[in-house]
Amino acid sequence: MRRTGLTFDPLGAAESAANLTVRMILNSERASRLVEQHARDPRIPGLKDVLDRLVKSTWQSPMETGMAGEVHRVVDSVVLYYLIALAKDEAASSQTRAIAASKLDELRRWTGTPQTASSIAAHLAAAGLQIRRFQENPKEFSIPAPAEMPPGQPIGEE
Repeated sequence: MRRTGLTFDPLGAAESAANLTVRMILNSERASRLVEQHARDPRIPGLKDVLDRLVKSTWQSPMETGMAGEVHRVVDSVVLYYLIALAKDEAASSQTRAIAASKLDELRRWTGTPQTASSIAAHLAAAGLQIRRFQENPKEFSIPAPAEMPPGQPIGEE
């Protein structure tokens, strides 16, 4: 998906790359296995551990300005999309959905912390609003899916 017309969309490229990665990390079957395996052996990282680390390395990492900051916000949005998707995925175990919903609630509260840059404040306010709307009506809530990788081989491949 291009949002910049005929020119290369660097944020679209970042979004599709993040989509590819985060979709696999927060796959509902994988997430449910993390819950089950952690219950069997607490030394194995559980879903909460994975979500904590994912949110800390995205949403809660220092926010930059310029293009790096825009890429950061795109990646944050992909993480939010898949957290919501996991929390409402009926194929996931009830504990998996509960852990994802708990992480969303933590993130919603965290987004209310004061920030200095207006673009960062807008990003956090929008995320907090999306989470609140999801919490109020999860079955009816939807947000646009992140951009997919374009079809075909990478450029330069034969």
